[in-house]
This record gives sequence, C-alpha cells and structure tokens, in this order.
Amino acid sequence: PQVMRFAAPTSSTVRARDTYGIIAISPDGREIVYSGTSGSSAMLFRRAVDEFEGTPIAGTEDAVQPFFSPDGKWIGFFARQKMMKVAVSGGQPIEIAHASFSRGAAWLDDDTIVFCPYYYGGIERVPAQGGTPTKVSTVNRAAGERMHRWPHALPGGKVILYTVGVGSSWDTARVVAQNLETGEQTVIINGGTDARYVPTGHLVYVRNTSLYAVPFDADTLEVSGEPVEVTSGVANHAAGGAEYAFSRNGILVYFSPGVGRDEGGEVMLLDRTGARIESKLPALGVRSPQFSPDGRSFVAIHNWDIRTFDLTRGTNTRITSGARATFPAWSVDGSRVYYASERSGHWQVYTRAADASDEERRVSNSEEPTVPMAVSPDGSALLVRTDRKETGSDIDLMALDGSIRPLVRSEADEFGTAFSPDGRFIVYQSDESGRYEVYVRPVSGSGRWQVSTEGGREARWALQNEITYAGGSHLMAAAVKTEPSFSVGTPQPLLEGSFAAFDITRDGRILAIGSQSAAPGRLNVVVNWFEEIR
Repeated sequence: PQVMRFAAPTSSTVRARDTYGIIAISPDGREIVYSGTSGSSAMLFRRAVDEFEGTPIAGTEDAVQPFFSPDGKWIGFFARQKMMKVAVSGGQPIEIAHASFSRGAAWLDDDTIVFCPYYYGGIERVPAQGGTPTKVSTVNRAAGERMHRWPHALPGGKVILYTVGVGSSWDTARVVAQNLETGEQTVIINGGTDARYVPTGHLVYVRNTSLYAVPFDADTLEVSGEPVEVTSGVANHAAGGAEYAFSRNGILVYFSPGVGRDEGGEVMLLDRTGARIESKLPALGVRSPQFSPDGRSFVAIHNWDIRTFDLTRGTNTRITSGARATFPAWSVDGSRVYYASERSGHWQVYTRAADASDEERRVSNSEEPTVPMAVSPDGSALLVRTDRKETGSDIDLMALDGSIRPLVRSEADEFGTAFSPDGRFIVYQSDESGRYEVYVRPVSGSGRWQVSTEGGREARWALQNEITYAGGSHLMAAAVKTEPSFSVGTPQPLLEGSFAAFDITRDGRILAIGSQSAAPGRLNVVVNWFEEIR
C-alpha cells in the first residue's frame, strides 16, 4: 500500500495547550479526537475520517490528553483535576479518578487504566468504572529519577511502557518497561521519551521534534539494530510528551507546531496609552518578566535559565545554568533574585545575587514542588505556589527560614500571585468558577473579593489603588480601595492586545511579551504509516 500524507484542516483551531496532550485516534482509525478552540470555547472535538469537520464533545471544556478505550467505545480525558470518560455514542462525562497534574493514561484490555495523576509522581492504576487507584511505580529519587509519566501498553496488557525523567532534558530521559504482575522493570531506551509499541515489531519514541523507530521484541523486551528517524516536525512540550497517535491499521496523526510555545514573542516597553518607549530590549524570547524595584532592568526566563536584562545598556546576566529554573522574583532592594529550580529533583525555591556574584542557595525545604511568586514589601516572606497531589496548585506564605503558612488551599487551582504595595493583601487567579478569574484576599484575617468579571490572569498590583490583569484581548485595570475596607470597581480596558505575559511599574510603564498564539499549528495525517516503518 502506498504511504499518503496530507494536512487535515478544520474550522476549529487546533493548538497545543499549556497543559499538554491534544490528539488521540480510535483503535480502528475511523475517528480522530483533538483539543481545539471554537470561538471562546476550548474543548475536545471528534472528527470522523470520512467527514470534513469535527464536532465538539459535550462536557469536555478545557479537557486535555484524550485516549480511547481498546474497543473504541469510550474516550478518556483529563479536566478540572479529574480523569473522566465519555461514551463515543454520546452522554455526559463520568468521573473515574482524581488527577491534579495529569501526565498521560492508557486504557488496558482488562478494563483498567494506568495513568500519571501527579507530575512528580509515579504511575497508578484504577478500574475504568472508577474506584481507588493503586500504585504501579515508585519514583526512585535516590537514583536521580524525577518522575514517571506517559504510560502506554504493550500487547496483552501485562507490561506497560513509561518515561522516567532523569537529567535536565527529555532527550536524556529513559523508557522503561514494567511487568504489572511482578513489578519487574527493564530499561528499554536511554535518551528518549513517550515511547509506544508499533504492531510491525518496532518501538517508536521521541527525541527533540522527531519520531524514531527501532526493532523491538515485545516478549523479550529487547531492542535490536539502530534507531531510524521516521517522522519529523512533531510538536513536543516541556512535560516530555509529543503530539502523535496512531491506530491499529496504521494511520498516524500528529501535530506540527506553528511557532514555539516555550518562549514568548517580541519584548515591548509601553506607556499606559500603548505607545512604545525607547529602550534596549532583548531580541531573545523570554517568559515571566518582572521589573526590578528601581524599574531599570527586569528578570525573565530564557530557555529555562533565569537572566536579568538591563533596559539602559542592553546587557544581560545569566543567573542559573544546568538544572531547569523558572518563576523569578526580585528581592525588595533589587540585590537578589528568587526562583524555582529542579536542582534538588523537584521545584524548590533558590536565591542568588542579581549580578551572579555569589553561589545559589536553597531557601525552601518542602517535600512538595514549591515556586516563588512574589516577595513581601517588607522582605520578610515569599508568596509561593505549592503543587499538591491532593489539591492541585495552592498559595502559601513562606518565611525566609523555609517555614510555610497556608493562605489559599482548595480543590481549585490557585496561582499567579502578587502582594498589594502595603503588603496587607494578595491578588491571585483561581479556576474555582470553571474559568480563571482574579481574586483578592487579606494576608491575615478573612474575606475574599472577585476583581475580574469575564475571566482574568497574570494579575499585578503596582499601585495601591489599581489592579491590572490580562483579560481576553485586553490588559484590564480595576480601581480598588483598601481603606477603610477593601472594595473594587468595574474593570476597564487599559490596553488592547493579547499578551503572553506582562509586568507594570509604579510609574506606569508596561513590559509586555507579545503573544505567539495567533499562529496555530497543523494537524497531519499519514495513511499506511506502518508500511513506512517496515
């Protein structure tokens, strides 16, 4: 049979999501499921291969990581910290298990599901009808393992494959096979991720943006020969997976990215009218910018390293190297930078001088992933996000000695925090309503107020009487009062534009990172792909 390749255009935009995993194909190859957007709605779409358009699947808003049951009658997915399933024939989704930070699932022939419910944890197993999950694998942190994720089944369903994160790059990860009955583990691939078995007797796995195939004996769990690149231009992501799926009859579907997602677009310095301010801005793609206290420089992430950028001289200083780092925040006097690093295995808070003149020092000592959001105005504490398996992302107050005091802890995801200038309140975002909105609450005492009215994220509180946040296609500003009690006015548009990230100074200057989301990727289909593998 002839191998055929073609793009599969659709009126609903297909775009790689921040939470990873957008494609599945039914075992018989007749239906493709993908995560897409239509208007303002993000959900799963189901498209038969003999039809031109996909149709939305009810009840799958904000769903990711779809997967099919072996008989093709059910679609599993993750949404709102839960693993769920919905019948292909229709109906409402059914909850299967809790999963605060999902990283893949596989539905086995015995009607159980192996899945990763927590991004720094191991693989678990649960009946497809729901129930209490049981542990399949345990992360060996003493051996340098950071996490297990992206499970897939071998023929017969008694052995699964999954990816073990080691080192600072997914190109250094390992693919392991584990017997579900005995627990015996066998390293199959060193230097690859998201491996899956192909009925041609091969294993395919990901390195960089390419799929590689190598002959593989599913009985002896041994590879032979040299791996060969079989498909290039496959979107992957920071979680170590790749956007591809294939059916039992050899149809491959994969997503090619339009633009990079890990780095932002153009860096702009603007005034409150949107006019550009002359300055020496970096040509590098950066994320999570934050102005220094004096407004003369900013700190941001570039390629998982923390750097400071001087707006006057155009120079930059690299603060971190080696282990991945993220979420930078300045000390009150601008002499130090706090950030999260994976140097100790999972995200923990570290600090280093802003001019890189000393060695980095670990600040937090939590057993759970912890990242800094902001430093209190008096410099005595950090506002941190703690990622918990049971409750997802929570907000805590961490003293500089590492002690933690919970501030916001619920089953919703809360993050993106900042202090008010007087240090009495925090502003943050939460998805408790079903979408992200901006809220305020006091650091001590009770009370909570919603600031945004039609969705919001990336809130900033530079002026005591104003909160700014990103809302749809605008930067929004809401007038607030903190005396004699807190009150908030109706948010008003400040600047038009959809920005990947921004920060604002007390003098009104805005550092904005242009959004790259306007360039979606492409859904590709390869028919008779197995012939090419052979």
